[in-house]
Amino acid sequence: MGEISQYRPGNKAPNNGVYIEKAKREVVVRGPQQVELNTG
Repeated sequence: MGEISQYRPGNKAPNNGVYIEKAKREVVVRGPQQVELNTG
C-alpha cells in the first residue's frame, strides 16, 4: 500500500522526514519545494 502523494492542510504525515515535491509522469520540477513534517 502506497502513501498519499498530495497533502492538504490538517493532514498528518505518515512518517517523520523531509518531503520533496515530485512531478507526475515525465515532467521535470525545477527547484522542488521541500517541507519537514513530523507524525502527529
